[in-house]
Amino acid sequence: MNMMTAFALVTALLGEVVPTDQMGQEYISSQEITLSQSLEKKGWHENIEKAFKIASSQSKPLVLAFVGSSWCPWSEKLEEEVLSQTVFTSALAKDFILVRVELPENYSQFTAESLPSLKYIEEYQVNKCPSFVVLQPNGKKIAGVQYLPLVADDFAKYIKDLFYDFRLVQMLTEKSRLNQLRGEEVKTLYTKAGRLADGAFKQAALKAGLRVDKSPFFLLEKYENLALEGKLSHRMARKLKLKIARQDPANQEGSQLKIALVDFRLLSEEGKKPTQQVILPLVSYLEKYGDKDKENGWQLELMISKYLFGKDEIEGALTHARTCYLEAPESAKEEITSSIEYLKTRLSP
Repeated sequence: MNMMTAFALVTALLGEVVPTDQMGQEYISSQEITLSQSLEKKGWHENIEKAFKIASSQSKPLVLAFVGSSWCPWSEKLEEEVLSQTVFTSALAKDFILVRVELPENYSQFTAESLPSLKYIEEYQVNKCPSFVVLQPNGKKIAGVQYLPLVADDFAKYIKDLFYDFRLVQMLTEKSRLNQLRGEEVKTLYTKAGRLADGAFKQAALKAGLRVDKSPFFLLEKYENLALEGKLSHRMARKLKLKIARQDPANQEGSQLKIALVDFRLLSEEGKKPTQQVILPLVSYLEKYGDKDKENGWQLELMISKYLFGKDEIEGALTHARTCYLEAPESAKEEITSSIEYLKTRLSP
């Protein structure tokens, strides 16, 4: 098992400004009008209400693309490389109703009167530009998709796969077939359900996994859920920890690493705990498993160093940065060295 996945980072993409005239109407250049006409010819609808009626009458799901083509560089890139490409629209137009929604600058500050699409932006929780929303024919949200660095045909495949995953998860959940699946099959289904908007699917897969899977995977997921609910001090969380330890006593599946990361994240987000208490889960993991887990050990040291630096505990941050340097691969040492040198300048004379 590759435990490096525990350190995957999620990046967010932001946009800039679109000009508006004094009447509050969105300014649209001749270039944008040409683009809009081109997209309409390729199967894109721009009237949301009309698109919903078509989807309902034809029992087709919808794909809503929320873009800011005049102010957001990522939207411009998406328009050029994906939305306007025939390979993208032809792959989806047969089975989906495609809808393009133009977003103005600071769209969340508009009123429903000045921006009719605002109700959909709010209902489907569109908070990044560009964004996709995949919907059932009745308008219920299946999933949201933010910008992905994919070529047009791969992007189309991603959206189709997302919808097919929804249909599969929906069928197995609603027809009570989850109990017929084996552990690995439930894991796969759980991962698919995690991409969907309806959390009930994921919870159903979690319950099934806890019944049929003998690995600590679903126990860890349950533990993380309790953490997100602020229930780590509850008896259930303590029982889960003991059960996980029994199933993975040597940490071969990285279960203790995940517990340490979950505990650290929760404590750090609370904001009121003493720093030594916050980093204790990571320190304890390093003391117990650090010698055998060099791959993740140096990254935990770096994580501790960054946290202490954020709390202005420079000496502690420097100590952990130096330990991190000793354990890190050569490819990472130059950057760590720069951090160490900077921390030295922050030490009190």
